[in-house]
Amino acid sequence: MTKIPASLIVSYLYSEYQPKKVSGSNELRINSPFVEDTKFHCYINPDESVYTDFKAGGGGSGSTYDFFKEILGLKGFSSIISYLIKNYGTTEQKLKFEENK
Repeated sequence: MTKIPASLIVSYLYSEYQPKKVSGSNELRINSPFVEDTKFHCYINPDESVYTDFKAGGGGSGSTYDFFKEILGLKGFSSIISYLIKNYGTTEQKLKFEENK
């Protein structure tokens, strides 16, 4: 499966959460969106397109596709990409998306 572009992941996280950057890596930490959390137990690596949620327990890791599918309640890669571009994409991404419809 194609990865979700890192720029869309980062834009979404900064718009919807208050992520903390992990020093020395490209990972971002957010409070778990799946369970009550105040200590940033969910790690997301936009470049690798993966996440691990240490607070959520079983099922708290995988691809960012799985993350967005669960969070947004959307099914299918194209639905998720479409939503992210429309709501969090750059002007360039939005124009390119519209051209490819």
